[in-house]
This record gives sequence, structure tokens and C-alpha cells, in this order.
Amino acid sequence: MATNEESIAHLKQEVKNFTFIRDEYLTELQATFPQLSEQEYYDSSEALRIFKKMIERYSIITQRLIDNGGTYYHYPVLDNNEFSLLKKRYKVYPAETILEALKELNDIFSGNYRWGVPSGLDEQFFEKTNRVPLSLYYYYFDKYKGQLCRSKERRYWFESLLMKPKFSAGDIVSLRSNPTDNAIKFEFQWSDGHGKDLRTLYPDADFLNKTFMVLGVENKKSRYYEKAYKPNANGGMRRYKVLPIGDTTVYWIIERALKKNRTKAVKDAKRT
Repeated sequence: MATNEESIAHLKQEVKNFTFIRDEYLTELQATFPQLSEQEYYDSSEALRIFKKMIERYSIITQRLIDNGGTYYHYPVLDNNEFSLLKKRYKVYPAETILEALKELNDIFSGNYRWGVPSGLDEQFFEKTNRVPLSLYYYYFDKYKGQLCRSKERRYWFESLLMKPKFSAGDIVSLRSNPTDNAIKFEFQWSDGHGKDLRTLYPDADFLNKTFMVLGVENKKSRYYEKAYKPNANGGMRRYKVLPIGDTTVYWIIERALKKNRTKAVKDAKRT
């Protein structure tokens, strides 16, 4: 367990680091929306309000420890070590990739509760600048601390959309041997007046052996709950519209359930 002196040191680091990202974002807001007062920045920006609260909270705890002593264990949130790791994660994806993934995520979950996504002045800042400062990356998008990533389902989708698509229109693909539940969808016509919606297909051995042509990426919506799966080396949750070779029924299959078809017949077909 950390000593009192170590806890005080970590807390001081966090006050300094939260002050840094607060000031960085406040400066960005002042340059982007110069007509607003400082109080209006805090009233309209969720991120800025939280940074202010964290600075005040850790400053008070630090001073109490200094004045009164005693023991206190503090789990580091943004001490120098955590801050260094955050800055490394921040450099992985450019701003345009993050904001495009956010746009696609909002389309997929439109009409649902806007869990953890930017709103108010923070949303306006992204729309006006197309920039993602470190402060807003930390507050919304960081996979360990970001508000958006507090929902596991949204995080898996967001991480999937950050990845480059593994397949393109015209690719010939096959199913992996053990696709997850909800991996394969087909369009189902309900009774008159209820329209169409996607339903899950549970593949038999014959379907698992089919070969498909990719028609394109299409994250087609369903009004039913769909479990999201964590991206892995095989891909993520991005859905592809595919057509079985020799069939006319299209399907929507998640990326991580597909693989490039490398059979001899496919290679021979590409050479002709």
C-alpha cells in the first residue's frame, strides 16, 4: 500500500495534469468560440466541468493529507505514469479517423440513448474544428477512461470502426469455422404493415461451406438488440453485405466472422 507521502505525490501530479488538459481545452474553446464568457464555457462543456471538479477534489484531498497526516490510499487516475500512457494511446489514431468512427457510431445507435457521446459545446467544437485535443480524447474516446467506452457495447463498436476495413467490394470470402452468435443476418419480411428487419441466421454445415462475394460495407440497422463482440485479429463488428456465389439471397456478416477465400478455384478464377 502506498505511503502517505506517495499518495500526496500522486495527487499533486494529478492536479497538475488535470490542470494542463483543462487549460489546453479552455484555450481551444476561447479561440473557437470567442463570443462566450468563461462561465458559459463551463456551463456548456461537460468535459470542462469534470476537469474543474477533478482539480478541486484532488486539491482538497491533498491539502487535508498535508495538514492532518493520516493514511490514505489513492488509486492513480492521471498521475505522471498514467498521463504518459495516455499520450501514447492518443497518438495511435489521427483526429479524422476518430471523428469518422464517431459519426458512424452515431448513425448505428441513432434513436437510442446517446451514451457517453459528445454533446453541447464539446460536440460543437468537433463539428467546427475537426480536431481532437488530448483533453477531449481523454474524456470521450480513451479506451480505459473515455465516457463513450464505459459502455462495453459502444466501445467494441467504436474500436471496430477505428480499424481499417479488412475487405472491399468484389472480394471473395468464406466464413470462419465458429462464427459468434448474431454474426450472420438476413432480411426478413414481417406480416403486412410491419415492414422488414434483420434476423439472425444460425448456420448449418452447408452454409458454413459457402463462398461469398463482398458487395460492400453496410452496417444495416435492426430494431432488435445485437450483442457486440470485442475486435480481435480477425476483425471487428463492422458488417459486410455479401452474396453467396450461385445464390440470390444477400446476407450481412460481421467482419470477424469472415476470411479471405484462398482456395485454388478462386485463385484460378482471378487469373482468367
